[in-house]
Amino acid sequence: MKAPNDARSLEDDAPPWSERKQERSSSTPPSSAPAPLGITARGAVVMVPFPVPLTALSEVRSTLLLASVHALRVAGYLDAYQARLDPQHRDAVLASVAGSWVPARVALAHYRACDALGLTSLEQMALGRQTGNGLRHHLTRAVGVLSRGVGVSPWLVFEQFDRFWARSFKGGGVSVVKHGPKEAEIVYAKCALLQSPYFRSALRGVALGLLEIVTRRSFMSEVSFTATRHEARYRLSWV
Repeated sequence: MKAPNDARSLEDDAPPWSERKQERSSSTPPSSAPAPLGITARGAVVMVPFPVPLTALSEVRSTLLLASVHALRVAGYLDAYQARLDPQHRDAVLASVAGSWVPARVALAHYRACDALGLTSLEQMALGRQTGNGLRHHLTRAVGVLSRGVGVSPWLVFEQFDRFWARSFKGGGVSVVKHGPKEAEIVYAKCALLQSPYFRSALRGVALGLLEIVTRRSFMSEVSFTATRHEARYRLSWV
């Protein structure tokens, strides 16, 4: 069985950045490369800063892993996933109690098994979107959304990202930088799970699923991944 049929809606089919209307000040030329950790391009505004101190990821909420396994089960990948999961960490993943914390190495074993499934990025994003459905319900409560998209901008959604992160991860962090009225950059750092292509694609699915609440359409692409810093950068735009 393949991933959910709405995977195509997650496809990163936006036109090249250079072809889109740039909503920056004329005195602020677009950056040709992402700035180093903690540094933003001239004119950019940090909407959500990294936590201080920014420590390495140490634990992951078991609820996130169980939700990810559930998404695999619904999509028909459970048997293939279990065959690829390191036996050393099988019980820690599959028999974990919801709401507990598991070591980061256990979570990485889970995502390594997901990598081994050989899914396309669209399929990975769709599964990440399904995993993040619980976040959508939390967001609705957090910002008091009474009806879809009424009175809520994407920037209000972004302001919740550090809270979402803290609910699922101990260590690591997320930062959101505003580059224009409808253009943002999300940076995840000091998170060893970013070594997994599946995890990085799933993050895109989660973010796009959240933005779907308050935009007509959104686009997100991975700009860079730095293995030595366990850091990944994404650019977003929306209409």
